[in-house]
Amino acid sequence: MYRTIKEENIVETRVNSAKTKYSRFEDAFDALKWILARKPENGIKIDNKFLYKQNGQIDSSVPEITVLYTYNENEVNILEIKFD
Repeated sequence: MYRTIKEENIVETRVNSAKTKYSRFEDAFDALKWILARKPENGIKIDNKFLYKQNGQIDSSVPEITVLYTYNENEVNILEIKFD
């Protein structure tokens, strides 16, 4: 089973910005969403939210990506995103 991924507007804005800075950002973000859609419980629980960090490889133009999200049985809602 997999869940639908939703992104807050600020996340979409930051993702679009990152795509211009890192040539492989979209691939990395798609991989992160694939994981969260299937195993959102893998994140670190902080109160009623979760934090998930995906390692990057800057020499391959893949930044480290950290997201804050919530989830239920049908969807994952990405609330915030940070990339380095």
